Amino acid sequence: AGAEGDDKGMVALVVCPTRELALQVSAHLNKVLSAAFGASDKVNRAVTIVGGLSEAKQLRQLSGNPAVVVGTPGRLWELIETGEAHLVHGLLRLRFVVLDEADRLVEGKGHFRELQLLLARLPVPRWKRIDARGRSVDSTQPPGRSSDASLAKGAKQKRVGREWEKETKGDRGGEWDGVF
Repeated sequence: AGAEGDDKGMVALVVCPTRELALQVSAHLNKVLSAAFGASDKVNRAVTIVGGLSEAKQLRQLSGNPAVVVGTPGRLWELIETGEAHLVHGLLRLRFVVLDEADRLVEGKGHFRELQLLLARLPVPRWKRIDARGRSVDSTQPPGRSSDASLAKGAKQKRVGREWEKETKGDRGGEWDGVF
């Protein structure tokens, strides 16, 4: 973020299931960011947002517009609900979201509801593509991909077609009259 002169918001959000893991991840990220951007860079750093630590201190850290926020779902959602500007607006501009130990986050020990609410705040990625007539079209599907439903339907049709060919090949001598 700061390397390109854009120090306006979050680039990445890392969600961890526990305070201890969030603190550990944040410490490691800060070592890497410090080596990459310099120890005095206040924008290209990770801040930790977790319960059990001073909310006032965490709000001060967020006011510095850090590029990376590492936190637990409960405290992150708590601050988003209160309208903390860096988090609320940052979610709309995120480039990366990491769910560390995602299996633990969704296993239902209090994290899932806040995580679900947090992820619901993320915008749906929009892709631009050019249709057959040369017009620009917005899509929620990446270029060259179709929905899971149409992929599954296509696979089923191919399977049915192959089975039909196997069944009819012997009866018709391998001919196909175009009726399927």
